[in-house]
Amino acid sequence: MTLDEGRDVSSRVLIVATGVVDVLPDIPGVGEAWGTGVVHCPYCHGAEHRGERTAVFGADDAAYHMARLLRGWTDDITVVTNGQEGPGEEMEAQLEREGTPILRSPIARLRLAGAEVRGIEFDDGSVLDCDVLYMKPPQRFASPIAERLGARVTSEERIDADADGRTGVQGLFVAGDILNRAQQVATAIGGGAWAGIAANHDLLLGPPE
Repeated sequence: MTLDEGRDVSSRVLIVATGVVDVLPDIPGVGEAWGTGVVHCPYCHGAEHRGERTAVFGADDAAYHMARLLRGWTDDITVVTNGQEGPGEEMEAQLEREGTPILRSPIARLRLAGAEVRGIEFDDGSVLDCDVLYMKPPQRFASPIAERLGARVTSEERIDADADGRTGVQGLFVAGDILNRAQQVATAIGGGAWAGIAANHDLLLGPPE
């Protein structure tokens, strides 16, 4: 392997744990509030936003599922599709039965107080007052190194590997968010530990048959 600086390095095993990067929509205020007032997961952020006025960004099945799931934390939920049609008639009917409105106007910007969300302004001049915006932005690998070394990418945009992080490329292991969609510190640490054990095993005894 040749580094950018021109130096060649070699190794019998390599554990790649470079993570992923969130690709945020080009909406003023989203980047400034990301991780504070704009969040991605009720299991990570639901407790601190319990009972708050909540918006869910998106027009696909994932946004619909998120809006229904958030009923465990708040009763004040609105789906904002940013100009997209929405999740479909059946899903929309379910949201309506549960009292979740859908706003389809394109979003102009977020209203912020520091990194906290105070509302969403739409292109038509209307405003939705809210305290938190949930979204699941697309992601990309922070580094292409695993792919360049021959690892396969799954349909879910993760590196294909077994429970021990073995990729199928001899000596190449992965751990963390490039493998696990749960994206939690605990699962990343556990995956890194298993990958380290597996790599050590293969160094000493060779890969399993």
